[in-house]
Amino acid sequence: MKNFIKTMFLILLICGIVFLSACGESTTDGENPDSGLSDNPDTEVNQTENGSEADDYMFPAPDFGGDKFIILNNEPIWDFTTFIVPEEQTGDILNDAVWGRNITVGERFNIELEELAADIHDIPRRVRNAVQSQSQEFDAVFCSGSIGGATIGSLVVQNYLVDLTGVPELNLNSPWWNQKALEDAKIGSGSAIYFASNDISIHALQCPWVIYFNIEMLNDLGLDAPYQLVRDGKWTLDQMETYMKAAVSLNADESFSPFRDTGTSIYGLSTAIPAIGELLRGSDVRFVSSNSENMPVFTADEPRFIQAAQKLADILSADGMHTNGGNTHYEIVFMNGRSLFCYAELKAGTVYRESETAFGIVPTPKLDENQGNYVHNLTQEAPVFIIPESTPNTEKTALVIDALAYYSTKDVTPVFFGVTMSQKELRDEESVEMLQIIRDTAIFDIGRIYNWSNQLNMDVYNDIVRGGGRLVSIIEGHAEKINAAIEDTIAEFQ
Repeated sequence: MKNFIKTMFLILLICGIVFLSACGESTTDGENPDSGLSDNPDTEVNQTENGSEADDYMFPAPDFGGDKFIILNNEPIWDFTTFIVPEEQTGDILNDAVWGRNITVGERFNIELEELAADIHDIPRRVRNAVQSQSQEFDAVFCSGSIGGATIGSLVVQNYLVDLTGVPELNLNSPWWNQKALEDAKIGSGSAIYFASNDISIHALQCPWVIYFNIEMLNDLGLDAPYQLVRDGKWTLDQMETYMKAAVSLNADESFSPFRDTGTSIYGLSTAIPAIGELLRGSDVRFVSSNSENMPVFTADEPRFIQAAQKLADILSADGMHTNGGNTHYEIVFMNGRSLFCYAELKAGTVYRESETAFGIVPTPKLDENQGNYVHNLTQEAPVFIIPESTPNTEKTALVIDALAYYSTKDVTPVFFGVTMSQKELRDEESVEMLQIIRDTAIFDIGRIYNWSNQLNMDVYNDIVRGGGRLVSIIEGHAEKINAAIEDTIAEFQ
């Protein structure tokens, strides 16, 4: 019991140090961008004598007279933790951390936070209708970047959203906003930002795709967990392939395909075809990128992109790679001890919590050691913060959301990573360290947000798992259409 208590204390201590100190630090491979304070003269942060951030953020706190502050958010879906405003304290440490955050902000502004939950596919329509009718039924919105063909990009082009850079009450250059994602969200010569990511939504924290590995299987193979490779910047596709080849075994089965629930074969990797795109983005390539003027540019035809796609094709088309489970979900394949690695969303840890399989977690691998940083895409379903043009009081919305974002980073995220993920889902302290890298290297794929490249994405993924023989011709076949769509969007902005 003493050893258990000591271990739990160390985990919490590490998480507290890592997450709170990260607000003011910069590292190499899991780096946080510079985190200067807002130019807003009405906003200041308490500083200690050595200049580090003190416990409390001193922001303007007008009294809103007990008004309701309504947040439109998606209903529970796909095993994600979606609530932003829990109904009550339950004794669950994560639930109660969110509850405490909301109480703090509610008392600061004399408001009553309320959540309006809707179907995740319906939120873009709700926003569009609110703007068209000038309805004022909610104060803030968390909306998926792209879901079922509906995108935030379409709302931007139709002038339904507020440019967040014109809202001074939002301290967007502060560390409680995802700085890498903000860079990707910028569009146009004015560097407008219409959507932003923060830690208010646990759902968003659970969205990045990551590599889970079976600790016992690694030990049996005589292999070290790849943590040090990650720290040294050497966790690459080649390294992952080496691990997977060591694990692959028919184990008395006649073949790897089709997958059989009653089989005994061991796979190097278990994942889903749509996840191939997340592995591809880990090589720091994009279907659509932004140039120096924040204008979108088609980049899937560049040599590095082709190189990364073909590299993945060579790896994933080999025997013993499980990319299509049929009736057996890829997460279950891993949970049942049938694969060394599983590439899944971070929320998959909630599924693995019920498993006896001891697992660890590492970032998506780089293309090669020359790549500067690890990269993790915030999947298109990840909820991001937007302000519709019909919002009744933009200043009020910004003040409350900025405060919620600050207290989320300070009080909720350390609980999510340091307690929920380590004690219940992840099984060792080093995995918690990896989570920090994953969180700090999350980006947006603007090609998906604006629906420029969605069909090309799927065509490329499907060809990769077949060996990649048609990659160049597929990309060439889509290029003209995507470039035309980008030009249409730019014309709307101009």
